[in-house]
Amino acid sequence: MLAPLAGLLLPQEEEQVFAVWRRAGTLRAAIDDARKEGYLPPVDPRRGQEVHERALYTEMERIGVMLRRKDGRIDMPDLFRVAAKLLKKGGTAPL
Repeated sequence: MLAPLAGLLLPQEEEQVFAVWRRAGTLRAAIDDARKEGYLPPVDPRRGQEVHERALYTEMERIGVMLRRKDGRIDMPDLFRVAAKLLKKGGTAPL
């Protein structure tokens, strides 16, 4: 779910993050992989939750991988951001 975001500069407007996920087919791939491998998907349509990028972001925020700044932009703690190879102006650079 984070790999398609590699190289993206954070914090970022939500639509930019969601567009990357849409282009990469991230949500569908995560759901399909979960079904194939037998683990819980990040967003389960059987729970009555809409299957879209906002729902994926909500789950990522719930577990602390992503967060929203006061100005509404999406950000990520450095621990996850560096591991996922996302960029941040003035932040620690990914290896």
